[in-house]
Amino acid sequence: MKKVITYGTFDLLHIGHINILKRAKALGDYLIVGVTDDSYDISRGKLNVTQSVVDRIKAVEKTGFADEIIIEKRDGQKINDIIRYDIDVIVLGSDWIGKIDYLKKYCEVVYLPRTNNISSTMLRTGPRVLTVALISDSKGIIDDFNECRHIGEIDVSTVYTTVKKAVDFFNCSSVTIVDKIDDICNSNIDIAIVDLHTNEVYELIIRLLESKKSVFIKPNIYLANKDIASLFAIAESNKVELLLTPLVHFNPLVQQIKSLIHSNYIGTLQSIIIEQSCSERNLDKYLVEGLSLIADWSKLDTSKIKESIKIFDYSSNGISVLIMSENKYYILKINTNKFMGNSIKCSGEYGCITSKCKINKLHYFKIITNSQRKIISDQEIVYSTRFGFIELIKNIKKTKSNFVMNYDTSIIKNVLEALVVFRR
Repeated sequence: MKKVITYGTFDLLHIGHINILKRAKALGDYLIVGVTDDSYDISRGKLNVTQSVVDRIKAVEKTGFADEIIIEKRDGQKINDIIRYDIDVIVLGSDWIGKIDYLKKYCEVVYLPRTNNISSTMLRTGPRVLTVALISDSKGIIDDFNECRHIGEIDVSTVYTTVKKAVDFFNCSSVTIVDKIDDICNSNIDIAIVDLHTNEVYELIIRLLESKKSVFIKPNIYLANKDIASLFAIAESNKVELLLTPLVHFNPLVQQIKSLIHSNYIGTLQSIIIEQSCSERNLDKYLVEGLSLIADWSKLDTSKIKESIKIFDYSSNGISVLIMSENKYYILKINTNKFMGNSIKCSGEYGCITSKCKINKLHYFKIITNSQRKIISDQEIVYSTRFGFIELIKNIKKTKSNFVMNYDTSIIKNVLEALVVFRR
């Protein structure tokens, strides 16, 4: 028996979908259809899917072409499905040409032409694509650009960067490179994603907000002792959005750890120890992200964080911070020696939560209690940047957010102010 598999969102099922299913069915004896689930669509930036996965599955069933329907939940699943279901042919639309050629070592790959003048996008009445400008003095601007490409509702049109490698990269693309940030303020772009490490970053954010740009700012030490509350007031008065949250907090597994701790799943929290290794250039970034994680997970009173920090050791080898509060201790070590490894450990009365991941690429953690030992893992959940961008877009479009995150912005304000005091 010749088995064929195809995949799709199948939102607002139309004649184009039916044609693909019909032709895929004709290529074999048994057709398996993979329908993307809601969370996978969100992680890929498909924010305007109208129907739930249940309704989309029902629509595919009614066509009568599918012998079996499965749910596609993550990147990389296609290889596993091909092996698991002993697939002979995988079929996708012509817009996928070249993108799944790597699967030819497992089965035959067929690209079918799409039906002209019809698509789910055309059937929706959703808002226009938002244009984005990237403003950065970090090599991470290339990663940000690649993350944006996964989000169907935005288009990066402009960049400002001082990094030569990034300039070379964008010169080979259709993106416009500008020499002055004011060119972005005076443009028609909708969103500015800012990752600048300069004393002028605060004033830049104000200029962007006042020029009616929504802003995603990656918090850093240069925002310390600034009136962050006024930034949100400026954003509100100009009817734009401002997101000022360390990216690590957008990882769903980070939020899951927070929920487990706050629900006393491991008993009353006793300590948090985070050890991370990074380049010297990224010390401040990891310091801000690590302390904000500790503060958020522990419900630490950050208004008193300066008094709570008992040791702050800054040397060429890295940074060590010890925080004592209500007979509990929290340790953050950032090492510039890349061989030191990474670890996270949250200890409670009845157990602990541990991981060996970098905090900005957390994809698994272990729960160890008196009664159980289990691993919570999602190898695909490393897209903190992508989830952060998606959250901003949802705020702009005033749509219901599928990513629930309660993050107190005063945490980052107080953490930054404490760091300035101890770095002097």
